[in-house]
Amino acid sequence: MIYVWIGTAGILGTWLRYGLGLWAQSWAPRTLFPLGTLTVNLIGCFVLGWFSQWVLDKTRVSPQLCSGISTGLLGSFTTFSAFS
Repeated sequence: MIYVWIGTAGILGTWLRYGLGLWAQSWAPRTLFPLGTLTVNLIGCFVLGWFSQWVLDKTRVSPQLCSGISTGLLGSFTTFSAFS
């Protein structure tokens, strides 16, 4: 069941990355600098750090949900650029 959580959240994370990356790049469309990639990775790293700390404080989060969010959603959100 944990694979379902990770896979479903991973799909959502890639959609969010693609949309946010296009939106951020539209702020500076004529530059060669990958502003969208930088924006998405900074946001993803910040949210992953916050979520990890929050999970340590709140022990009632299920392992499936924790893996789905950290590995699935945020993992695909921050590393999708490796495939582009």
